[in-house]
Amino acid sequence: MVALRRRLGDGGPGSGRGGAGGHLRTGSLGDAQARQFPVIALGFALTVTGLAALALAMDRHAEHAPRAWAGQGCGGILRVLGGLALGGALAVLQGGMDPCQALLLWIGLLAPGTLAVACGMALADRIRRRRRARRSASSAE
Repeated sequence: MVALRRRLGDGGPGSGRGGAGGHLRTGSLGDAQARQFPVIALGFALTVTGLAALALAMDRHAEHAPRAWAGQGCGGILRVLGGLALGGALAVLQGGMDPCQALLLWIGLLAPGTLAVACGMALADRIRRRRRARRSASSAE
């Protein structure tokens, strides 16, 4: 019975692992999860960066790019950088965990990353419109 408990990760009473009569720990990360957190955070940051670069490379979203880039034809460079950032995110995740788990996590990070980029662009557009309205109101006075 003790061998079965160890195999299932249940140390038994008083082990702190949720065994019968043990204390159930909730809300704390295990050692492996705590070690993987920086890898996941870096992978998410690279995913958001890559998705933002790919979005800015599109003509539809080019208006959100900095003014210094206007008319520079940076679309091709942004596509390459976006692809490299997404590939880098996958490489970072695979270096820090099991490759199958990393691929699944990377695919799972694409949706929240896209949502973060879309919300960021919408927020930037809203802030820009407010600034324009304030400038035009102050210049009209």
